[in-house]
Amino acid sequence: MLKREAPIYWENNVKAPNAQVTGRDPQKHWKPDIYGKFIWTDANLFPHRGISTAGQSRMVALPSVSARACAAGEILKPLPPSPPPPAAITHCHMNTEPYKDQDPGNVADEAIAWLEEQFKIAES
Repeated sequence: MLKREAPIYWENNVKAPNAQVTGRDPQKHWKPDIYGKFIWTDANLFPHRGISTAGQSRMVALPSVSARACAAGEILKPLPPSPPPPAAITHCHMNTEPYKDQDPGNVADEAIAWLEEQFKIAES
């Protein structure tokens, strides 16, 4: 979008400073990292290869199990109910560097802020 909407700014401030970067997919190595390692890379990995660099983990508490037995006609008193297990904890995180273990929402916010800043500069 920046390339299409602000081509002169794009050429002078994003493309030209990264011109020395070569390779099969040079834009994934462009600076700043929020562009090369997140905006460009994720924009290509997910739709074209079905790969997401964001992950999710869930921690679930498993209550313990106990058993009782009686002998010789002994009558056992009922056990008090077990406390409810703690709620499951879900954690979202990035799987790749340089944003590994960071919250994907925070990285997306950083990307949006960077793009908005580039548009402000291009418009001025």
